Amino acid sequence: MREMDLASAIAKRRSVRRYADRPVPRELVQQVTAAARHAVPLCPDVGVRWYTVWDGNVLFRCLEAQAVVYGIFSSPPHYLIAVSEERPGYMENLGFCMEQMILAATDLGLGTCWIGGMFREASVHEFVPDLAADERIVALTPLGYADTSQKADLARRLQRWRTGGLGSRKPLSEIFSQDIWAVPWTSRDETLNRILERTRLAPSWANTQPWHFVIDDRQVIATVDHTPQAGNVREGKPYYRLDGGIAMCHFYLAAQAAGWSGGWRVPEAAEAKMLRDRYAIPEDYDVLGVYLL
Repeated sequence: MREMDLASAIAKRRSVRRYADRPVPRELVQQVTAAARHAVPLCPDVGVRWYTVWDGNVLFRCLEAQAVVYGIFSSPPHYLIAVSEERPGYMENLGFCMEQMILAATDLGLGTCWIGGMFREASVHEFVPDLAADERIVALTPLGYADTSQKADLARRLQRWRTGGLGSRKPLSEIFSQDIWAVPWTSRDETLNRILERTRLAPSWANTQPWHFVIDDRQVIATVDHTPQAGNVREGKPYYRLDGGIAMCHFYLAAQAAGWSGGWRVPEAAEAKMLRDRYAIPEDYDVLGVYLL
């Protein structure tokens, strides 16, 4: 597989809601699905499976009423569906793995859009006929070339107007802390700041960015806000944890690109409590992972 230009992929990734009426060459779709299959997992013991819907219009018709609420989609040529075992850590693990696929697709010039809570699993079951009792359909994405027509541009402008600028991101000082939760991030370490900036650009539901990272001299603690918000838990699936996994993926990939070794470790309950006490992490935030520096 070709090596991904991470910085470019993160900068270019957008939620594409309107697609050109032309299929993606099969070999490119296969490169995207290969990126999904070979994604580095956050929780290696959680099984994840991927399905390709080659005729996107068929699934689009099943989702159309929900998709309009989500953001005025046009029918994409293809869809990719992510299925996971429902085990501890499965939502953040799926976010971690699928974002690697999303960025690989972006690097190949393809458009995607995270679809999590805005679909009913029953609407997608026919496309996953062998779904096991312990598995959930967690997320899907359209896959195709972005529609660059004037009509599509007008639709994008209308969507931005309707959502009131939800595409903005919080500054580093609001989502990263230095040494302890209450101290905003102010370091001038250029390499680390570049990693954090690429983490800051991670997508999330309505761009709420529910994650928060605490960084000291030795480790990074990833947490996520579990406070109930519109859309962050649907059909029993905590999508705020999926968002946390996406942000952790951005940190991991950016750290790897900077030449750092290592990766995320998911703490046991006792260690998570110790970290909460040590770093004064609020009770409404879940501790998701530890990354050793």
